[in-house]
Amino acid sequence: MRIVHTDVFALEEGGGNPCPVVLNSDGQTNEQMQQLAKEFGVECVFVVASSHEDCEWKFRYFVPNNEMSMCVHATIGAVTVLVKEGQVTQSPLFIETALGVVEVHWEKENDDVFVTVKQWEPVYQERIPSVKELSEALQINESDVADLPLELISTSRSKLLVPMKDEETLHGIEPAFEKLWALCDQYETTGVYPFAVVKHKVNTFQARQFPNNSGYKEDSATGVAASALGVYAFKHGLLTEKTNVCHVIQGVAMNKPSIMMARTVIEQNHIVRSEVIGSAMIRNKNNR
Repeated sequence: MRIVHTDVFALEEGGGNPCPVVLNSDGQTNEQMQQLAKEFGVECVFVVASSHEDCEWKFRYFVPNNEMSMCVHATIGAVTVLVKEGQVTQSPLFIETALGVVEVHWEKENDDVFVTVKQWEPVYQERIPSVKELSEALQINESDVADLPLELISTSRSKLLVPMKDEETLHGIEPAFEKLWALCDQYETTGVYPFAVVKHKVNTFQARQFPNNSGYKEDSATGVAASALGVYAFKHGLLTEKTNVCHVIQGVAMNKPSIMMARTVIEQNHIVRSEVIGSAMIRNKNNR
């Protein structure tokens, strides 16, 4: 077993979402994988051989509290490592996950690897919390929420999209976490994703992610949530005309600034899927 530590979606030095990529993981039990995620305190991706006829690799994703079905930033971290080590030489690449087969494209620019992870057609949940319920859990005023709808959107895993009136209000959120986790359980979502439009940058948003039952309170970069935000922004006309791409900045409140690109794919005026684009930096490697 070899562990390669990566930072994914870093906007600057010290930013991004840390993700240990665990290679040669075929002999590891579920308990050993779970224990390693608890030890590192962040999400880990385990690379194993795939039994699927169209896939060479299977990725398994563990946060400290449980196994996740899909994770974009961990996928980008693992693909970057495999490309840089010469174990992947062709694009596209098809990865087996617990959620299904994920199509991944990559390209190299000098020493950087830019990875595009395709997501699925968005699913909108009809049952959503009220602004009052959410405000109590986030410990904000109802007037802090922008005059836009709350939405539960999944392009792979469900996220509650919460439009805030401005960036200052967004970064001032200090949730009552027990109430927030109970709210997530009640409405069957994997996290709450408040965001605000960045006024001085076109098609750019600031966001924060509070992941449910993960083992940590906040995430510095969340690809599946950025994917859902891209869909939300296109659907509600928050992007400039004739574009389907937005940039999402996350992790600023944690002093780990990150940036993700979300692209919404439209066919015959219908959103068919969203894609997340980003890169990872390799910090160090060690054996176990």
